[in-house]
Amino acid sequence: MSREERYQEELEARIAKHGMRLKKLFGKANTSIVKEITDLYARYNESGQDLVSLIYNASRLDQIMDSIRTILYSLRDEEEQQLRIVWGEEYKRSVYHHLYFLEQDFEIGVALPQVNFPMILAAIEKPWEGRHFSKRIRLRTDLLAASMEDVITQAAVQGWGVTRAAKEITLRTSESWSNALRLARTELNRAAAQGQSTAYQANSDIIGEKEFCATLDKRTSSQCRKADGKRYPLDYDTPENPGREGERIPNHPNCRSYWRPVIKSAVLDRLQRERSYRIGKEERGYTSARNYEEWAKAKGIAT
Repeated sequence: MSREERYQEELEARIAKHGMRLKKLFGKANTSIVKEITDLYARYNESGQDLVSLIYNASRLDQIMDSIRTILYSLRDEEEQQLRIVWGEEYKRSVYHHLYFLEQDFEIGVALPQVNFPMILAAIEKPWEGRHFSKRIRLRTDLLAASMEDVITQAAVQGWGVTRAAKEITLRTSESWSNALRLARTELNRAAAQGQSTAYQANSDIIGEKEFCATLDKRTSSQCRKADGKRYPLDYDTPENPGREGERIPNHPNCRSYWRPVIKSAVLDRLQRERSYRIGKEERGYTSARNYEEWAKAKGIAT
């Protein structure tokens, strides 16, 4: 297994960890919304009013939905904030880890690009699937709010009890969490791929191209399988040179593809000559290290 493949496996573990944090956020929001529904039924029981009349009173329905939207918008803001944080962390991790892989695999010194907040922000805000980062989250929140309103009106018309209504609300929240996790997986894979491109572009004297690598198994999409092994310029699939549909990373929601560097043949020939003449690793700028943490410390990179 290559270092890049191992990185993808570790990325999946980080995505799963983020998914559990998301699940807690959605669970907290769901509890608050179910309480709103339970209180609604309690008011209905106390008033003796027909539930349909109670809910279809325009001002009453607006009041209920305002409360639910407040909960959902708070959830949206927390989700966006957390995803922005882990996106930036993944981007930075990808830049430096893939430079570490390059140096260790070829025993040659690499240039370290400066990774700062404006650079990360510009990468995050790059549109994907025609929408910016924030809009993709906000669209899903609006859809969830509309779904919640449908549940409330259906409960009134069909005479659902509070248990059935709460179950339907929880089902909608769970579906939205699954969609949020899918978005997070897609976004974090995009962060990793953009980090790779940044690392490779900073070392264009060593790397000539980058190769599309699909994670090949029974879940591999047809477009990723077709793109597997194709080579592209270092600036391809970046804000300056956007990738073509079907040949970009991510290619689709839940995409697991990644890049692999293609070392220039002249560099490989030079390295072979230097090794033949016993030119030491340190003279080639190589930093010997047992692991990434040791390498990062030697390079002055904060971990």
